[in-house]
Amino acid sequence: MKRCRLIAIGYLLALCTLLVTGAPAAPAPTTCTARMPLVPLSAAVQASGVEAHCIALGGGEVLVTVPGKFMMRLAAGQPYMLAVIHEETVDAAVYRFPLAGTELAASLPHRTGSEPFRRVELPVCPQVREGELWVPEEPLEDFLRLAAQSSTESASPAMLVRELRWTYWDSEWRWRLEVPVELYQRYAHRPPDYNSWYHGCVPYTQDPINRELLCNLSQILKNTAPTDPWERIAFTTELVQQAVPYVAQTYRYYPQYPIETIVDGGDCKGKAVLLAGLLREMGFRVALVLVELGDKGHLAVGVECPSAPSSVYRLPHSSYIYLEATAPGWPAGTISPFYYGAPTRLFPLN
Repeated sequence: MKRCRLIAIGYLLALCTLLVTGAPAAPAPTTCTARMPLVPLSAAVQASGVEAHCIALGGGEVLVTVPGKFMMRLAAGQPYMLAVIHEETVDAAVYRFPLAGTELAASLPHRTGSEPFRRVELPVCPQVREGELWVPEEPLEDFLRLAAQSSTESASPAMLVRELRWTYWDSEWRWRLEVPVELYQRYAHRPPDYNSWYHGCVPYTQDPINRELLCNLSQILKNTAPTDPWERIAFTTELVQQAVPYVAQTYRYYPQYPIETIVDGGDCKGKAVLLAGLLREMGFRVALVLVELGDKGHLAVGVECPSAPSSVYRLPHSSYIYLEATAPGWPAGTISPFYYGAPTRLFPLN
């Protein structure tokens, strides 16, 4: 019993250290309204098949640990769990979601060279019943099973693996995505919409499957990105600028769907469609921005954000702030002199 208490104290010190030295602070608990069956935490751990240890801390709080893999804290009345996942397992796919008859997998976006501290949302709050913590069964089982996987496991041959890397505020970030080959090929073989350029490429943002894809990815990003709205926009902009390769498509007047851009990279059109779609699914009001340059043009993104710094470049006669999706070197809210003052057309997405 004494040894268990010492282990619990050690894990608490580890969590406290992370909270004090740079881990993202968890927002205050919110009210849970979702309806989902709850099961005892011990039953959920047993059903996952993972050899995890549960340490009661009192007050409805429990630490769940898998030695050398991860630890997480759950508490009654809180709609999230706080997890520390070790570097050697962080690339394991801890998110899997069905998509058009296939399944896409994603790791937790994380800073390289550190043990990532993560807030993972739960669909319903845990509760204390008969002296034991009861939790939503399926989400917890999935997290335990997938987070305990070894990062050395190779992806299925039916998956296209993409390692996204980017830098934000001097920290290098990494995010592993596994895209089903079958789903990618559906879009790669679709006839292009040659008229979409004249509509700001908006049709490529309206496909329901790609919207579902971006909705799921944006929810994962929201668990990692800064909570400040403008910092969240800047974080996502750097991700698309740096992690998604720029691939020039000379004289091609149609873009790619977001799933194609994630796999293949893209030019200004594909990357702008991807960035605009991610920000829209995060809840921002966005528009695609067609910069008119004679017989050619350039596609960028506009976003509304009242808390943005006053120094950002706002598009004339609008409330939209300019975002460059194509290449690094243009932080959110800055514009290249080559495009400054050029006529623009706005195509709002929401």
